[in-house]
Amino acid sequence: MNTLFSFRSCAAALTKFFCLLALMYSFSTQLEATYISIYTTTDNGAITFTGNTLGLDKTTNQNNPGTTGSIGAFITTDTSMQVGSFPVGTTLTWQNNSSTAVLDIPSGSTILHAELIWSGSYGFDPAITLSLIQSSTVTLITPDSVSHTITLNPATFQSRVNSGSNGFYVANSDVTSILTALANSGAGTYTVGHVPATVISSENNLNCAGWTLAVVYQNPNMFTSNLTLFVGCEAQGSSPALVSGFQAPSSGTITSRLFVSALEGDAQLTGDHFLVGATSSLSYPTNALSGTNNPVNNFFGSQMNTLLPLTTDVNSGKLVASGSSTLDTRGSFGTSNSDPSSGTNVSGARQGYDITSVDMGSTITNGQTQLYAQGTTNQDVYTVNALGIQIQVQAPLIQAVKQTDVSTVSMVGDTITYTITLTNIGETTASSLVFTDILPTGLTLVSNSFTVNGTPVSNPDLVNGVPLGDLAVNATTTVIFQAQVTQINPPSSYDNVSTIDYSYTPFGGSPIDLQSQTNTASVTSISADAPMANPDTGTAVANVPLNGSSVLTNDTGTGIFVSTYDHTTTQAGTVVMQSDGTYVYTPPSNFSGTDTFTYTISDPLMQTAMTTVTLTVLPQAQNDVGSVAADTPLNGSSVLTNDAGTGLTVTSYDMTSTSGGTIVMQPDGTYIYNPPNDFSGTDNFNYVATDSSGNPTTGTVTITVLPVAENDFGTTPANTVLNGSTVFTNDMGSGLMLIAYDHTSVQGGTVVMNMMDGTYVYTPPSNFSGLDTFTYTVQDQDGDMSVATVSITVLPVAVNDTGTTPANTPLNQMTSVLSNDAGTGLTVTAYDTASLQGGTIVMQTNGTYLYTPPFNYSGPDSFNYTATDSNSSTTSASVMLTVTPHATNDTAITNANTTLIGPSVLANDTGTTLTAIASTSPTTQGGLVSINTNGTYTYVPPTGFSGIDTFTYTAVDAFNDMTMGTVTITVLPVAVNDTGSTPENIPLNGTSVLSNDIGTGLSIASYDSTTTAGGTVVMNTTTGTYTYTPPTGFVGLDTFSYTIKDSSNNTATATVSITVGAVLPPVNFKGTISKCQLLNKTEYSLQAQWSASPSPDIVFYRIYHNGKVVAGVRPGEPFVFSATCLKSKAAAREYSITALNSGNAESPPAKIKIQ
Repeated sequence: MNTLFSFRSCAAALTKFFCLLALMYSFSTQLEATYISIYTTTDNGAITFTGNTLGLDKTTNQNNPGTTGSIGAFITTDTSMQVGSFPVGTTLTWQNNSSTAVLDIPSGSTILHAELIWSGSYGFDPAITLSLIQSSTVTLITPDSVSHTITLNPATFQSRVNSGSNGFYVANSDVTSILTALANSGAGTYTVGHVPATVISSENNLNCAGWTLAVVYQNPNMFTSNLTLFVGCEAQGSSPALVSGFQAPSSGTITSRLFVSALEGDAQLTGDHFLVGATSSLSYPTNALSGTNNPVNNFFGSQMNTLLPLTTDVNSGKLVASGSSTLDTRGSFGTSNSDPSSGTNVSGARQGYDITSVDMGSTITNGQTQLYAQGTTNQDVYTVNALGIQIQVQAPLIQAVKQTDVSTVSMVGDTITYTITLTNIGETTASSLVFTDILPTGLTLVSNSFTVNGTPVSNPDLVNGVPLGDLAVNATTTVIFQAQVTQINPPSSYDNVSTIDYSYTPFGGSPIDLQSQTNTASVTSISADAPMANPDTGTAVANVPLNGSSVLTNDTGTGIFVSTYDHTTTQAGTVVMQSDGTYVYTPPSNFSGTDTFTYTISDPLMQTAMTTVTLTVLPQAQNDVGSVAADTPLNGSSVLTNDAGTGLTVTSYDMTSTSGGTIVMQPDGTYIYNPPNDFSGTDNFNYVATDSSGNPTTGTVTITVLPVAENDFGTTPANTVLNGSTVFTNDMGSGLMLIAYDHTSVQGGTVVMNMMDGTYVYTPPSNFSGLDTFTYTVQDQDGDMSVATVSITVLPVAVNDTGTTPANTPLNQMTSVLSNDAGTGLTVTAYDTASLQGGTIVMQTNGTYLYTPPFNYSGPDSFNYTATDSNSSTTSASVMLTVTPHATNDTAITNANTTLIGPSVLANDTGTTLTAIASTSPTTQGGLVSINTNGTYTYVPPTGFSGIDTFTYTAVDAFNDMTMGTVTITVLPVAVNDTGSTPENIPLNGTSVLSNDIGTGLSIASYDSTTTAGGTVVMNTTTGTYTYTPPTGFVGLDTFSYTIKDSSNNTATATVSITVGAVLPPVNFKGTISKCQLLNKTEYSLQAQWSASPSPDIVFYRIYHNGKVVAGVRPGEPFVFSATCLKSKAAAREYSITALNSGNAESPPAKIKIQ
């Protein structure tokens, strides 16, 4: 298995528990990163973590305070810097970031290892790259105010990708040598800064930065523990990791502790769990760790839980910590914190970093050799960057108590007897005890006085150590020796501590060296000489308490101490003094000048001396701040208001600020500051105030000249994109740049701004009109911001409408003219009541209208209307109307086969100056019509047709608008009178009376069955043939009527006239063939002549051939006919002749004899 860590790096087997955590990511199903062990040891001592975040929570898309869970401003210890509405001490520049935290180390400790870990986000701001981070250094300022440049360890640098090219990184560096050189075991306030990270306004979840100072220290007055530090870049994950190879104590209470720091935990995103258990079946909440300020369901919530007070164990006398660490408010912005218990973010609170420690004792049981660990989350994104594991081991524990038989000595030669009781209250034997005791100056070991459990030890070497052997559990060894006083003054007391070194071998490991110390045994040396108190001086600053060093330093005497002092000074200040001579002097409020108080010293013999402390209280000018908008004078209130001193006046000042502004200041401290033209940023000037004692003090006035983003305005029609010019034109400030803007306007429009030049494209909401606004934020070169509003008036737009109606027909338009207009809350507020051509309009406020065109008018017409939106903006448009001409259909009647000259079809049509389009064209039934421009026409019906026929015509008005009409013509059938004749008393079988009638689909509708003379008629209604029977004996003219109908049921009536004549005798006739010409072998043409009939009443002859009439002739005229005959002339006998008289009586036929 290829990992970055090996068990062989662990000093003892118990350390394997923590070393295995480094392997969590070596399994394919584990988290993303690998923990790297950077230090491990087993010793009397402990681990402590301190540190702080480097950022404050922001609002959405802005570098202003908010609760998004992403930092929007870096913390800085430079209070002259400020970002937006964040408090002072904030910056947008990572090179200027810095924050403080307090490291607590118990006295008498020795630092074994110190590691500085720093982390942050990268890539959300393209300028913050991994390359930049790895080439950058951070700054560490130690409690002695020394600044150190720290370079990361490239071998342990880690990063994780969140998405794309952004993510988080973890860097670290060994700073042990820096801390071990400090006083007070390294305890005090540390500052870390210059940490690369992102605070870009557009990232609302993952901007973060912070640092951890992880320290392992040795202290003889603490239990023995395995102490291991890891660094890593562990993302939240889901699979448990096996951790094995340790041996928990077989009995007794298990004491273990987890220290952890993490990046980008969020209080408002709950569901973070840290699970630990004996099997891989981990579950929430059974296996979840928690602490006072680390809820079980929200373990990482941007909390600096670094307060872990140590108390003295009543049984062992050792320093111990119990429970979990709590919130530390001593560092930068320490009182501004979100609440993980309620899952609530506080606006502008410390954000994006966690440090804590929790008790793991209940997780590990006696004899346990392995466990599983798992970090999970429901919704948060976090990265663990450091772990510290502290587990108390089965080790010996030496309880060392030192006592003396006297408390004071006063003469050379006095003897002090020391008794040291050593008891092993641990769980295993302490091996190879070595006792050392370096006697203070003025004491010498008395020969043959050193005993161990009553047994003398010859020539004991207290400096290099006296072996005491092993010490079993619960066993006691007592060491007694004497020391003789060889010098009384100095020192004034003899302070003595004994040290016991021992070793033990842990489970499966190698021997480990440990150490324990006794309490300090003090014996005071006194002298018989009277003490002497000498005057003291001190210098304080107005309104600032003075922590005075001991006044006994320049006094003389043995065992002297302050016995009494003035609690109130001559100027009414207050004094609190300790017996060791140190004191706290609090000057009167706002006082400067000279003040005094007295004190009295005493020695153990109660001899006293008194003297005076003279204090010079200097005036204190407090720095002032001011804020003013660019290009605006600032009338500043008195700078002396917050200064402390007696009778202060301004005696000098800078008339020109560092950035070129001008200042006029009065002695009372009021001033007028004029910033440089168009300048924004930080400017300052100094002044000197002098008190009534002539003591000067200098103060600095820092003025933040804020950029001013002036409001902008624009106008655009509804539904029209506005390409706005730059908003920077009227803004004021130095190096202004656009950092944020509303992408959606108040009314829902869209905004796209050019971040470089400030131009913008505004798209109004669909069909909206009225006032719309959006804001933008500019930032100057110092990170100060200003917000302005762009107000855009979106004007309503009325679009022309159209309408069409026939002439003389009102148009009731129910589709509103507003339907195609653009605007908010549009109503019609005005309109033309008369159209351009004189029509009338009635319009409703909702845009519907009734238009009545002028009488008989056709052509274009229009009227105007005005619409007003809810913002009282107006817009006008026209309604364009087309009045079309209207053709009314016409009708006419004519008889079959009769041409109709029609009147003008335009007579009943409506329109302006109508004309017909002249044309000649067939009708629907095949007739022919010719139309004239005046609308008259000539209609020729189809021959023999009756029924309904139609044709269309087109009328055109003066505006070339056309209309079509239809002319419907009823063509009536025509019944023609008929004649017939028959001899007296002879019925007549008449041919069809329809044969000479005119019409379509003719049939007999009715007829007279009795004639006018009383004859009878039987007529076939389909064919029109009839049989007429004259009255008996009637001779003369007889008539009857009949009615025909066509296929359209149109009718006509006619009369049949029948002549009934008397019967003639047969005609005698003789004919002669006058010529016969041979045509062919079988046919001849005959020509005959005959003499007139002898009857005087004969008026006509009829020639019949084969029963059919073939010719007729009047009497006296020649009769010529042709006939076809065979060679046999017998065929001519088929011809016959009849005679008709004036009564139309016809004689019987007579055969023509051909000779």
